[in-house]
Amino acid sequence: MGEEMVRAFAAAEMLEVEPAISNAIFDSIHNKRQNFTSRDDLRSIFVANGVDGKKFDSAASSFVVNGMVSQMEKNTMNYKIRGVPALVVNGKYQVNTGSVKSIEELNELVSYLVNLKG
Repeated sequence: MGEEMVRAFAAAEMLEVEPAISNAIFDSIHNKRQNFTSRDDLRSIFVANGVDGKKFDSAASSFVVNGMVSQMEKNTMNYKIRGVPALVVNGKYQVNTGSVKSIEELNELVSYLVNLKG
């Protein structure tokens, strides 16, 4: 389901509905304990959140989304991401989220890394 989940995220970005879709997927997985086993399962989340099913189908199989999926998979390999949460800042710094003690500390660290020169 990994590639389909990436494809859903890319389609949501393309359709400019990413925040709502990400929240709906998170809620479905973590609160409602739903499993996604196919693209149709993900399609139902989009439709339930106001996206026309045909627009989802078109976006999910589009050249643009295919390119986004390829780039995301390449980045995952390049940064050696093995789990979540994973955070890479400015394409250079991978944050060890286990090293921070609070969301405030994480925000400070990310802000610091964003502002580093070089």
